[in-house]
Amino acid sequence: MVFGVTTIGQSPYLSSDQKRNVVGGAVLGGGYTKRIDNAFVSFGLQARMEGFGGLDYRETNFSPNIVRTVSVKQLYSIDIPLKFGYAFRKSEISFGVTPGIQLFVHGKEQIMQNQVVQREDSYTGKVEHSNSLSMEFGFQYYYNLSPKYSIGAKVNADILRPFHTDYYLGKSTTFPVNGQIVIRRTFSK
Repeated sequence: MVFGVTTIGQSPYLSSDQKRNVVGGAVLGGGYTKRIDNAFVSFGLQARMEGFGGLDYRETNFSPNIVRTVSVKQLYSIDIPLKFGYAFRKSEISFGVTPGIQLFVHGKEQIMQNQVVQREDSYTGKVEHSNSLSMEFGFQYYYNLSPKYSIGAKVNADILRPFHTDYYLGKSTTFPVNGQIVIRRTFSK
């Protein structure tokens, strides 16, 4: 099965004004599903892009008067989703485990020395001083509009994000639970 997913949800990270931001995303992946009556298990590989607004991470560990800030616009990652579920009529409900690795971020970098901007440029690279592994657990519900299109909702919690440093995309919420509304397009079965 090859699929594409468009999502809109909330960030598990707090922005500098201590609010959660809206996150838009896109996923392209493929996998295998094994059905036994109405129950199913599926696994695969997916590439994910999440788009953020108003989300920064800041480093002050260079020297006392130098501050580096990266305003993150997109986060790119590779995931290995595993789902256990049950299908009934046109609906399906499942529990998912999604280990992954965050590859790189894209955004804008600013370096200030003595509160004066020294350099400002676009930035594509790794998040410094951060663990790039993720492990999401969550529940999903899909309603199949047709054999190819589904609409659904997901609630996920990344259990590794609380262990990341505060440098990582602003301070993480206490327990980073996020919800998403999902439109799924299946290209082949």
